[in-house]
Amino acid sequence: MNKIEVGQTVYVSMNSMFRKTEPNLSEYEVVKVSSTSFYAFKKDSKRSRYIETRFNGKTMTHEDGMGFQKKAYLTEKEYWDLIEVKKVKEELKKTIEDSLNDLDVDKLRKISELIKSR
Repeated sequence: MNKIEVGQTVYVSMNSMFRKTEPNLSEYEVVKVSSTSFYAFKKDSKRSRYIETRFNGKTMTHEDGMGFQKKAYLTEKEYWDLIEVKKVKEELKKTIEDSLNDLDVDKLRKISELIKSR
């Protein structure tokens, strides 16, 4: 389990398994820590101070059973770096996909060999 302590701020993003979610990040305050999990509430909401979210200590996630997942990060930078990598990867995939129609068969075979050899 990551080193989580009571009073610590973690940064939480919420994603849906049914649709693409825009990047989002909220501050949560850790209120309880056990050997396998930790509990936190959203800092900027008065209502959620009474509703603790339980996060798995190993995966740093909370699944609500309704298709939403919350993922906690120790720093904001950790999250935004991950978002940047995903963005670059999507752009590269699109560029490659758009270029495939213009390539001849020999070049496509070479690309296929390159992919298989990794």
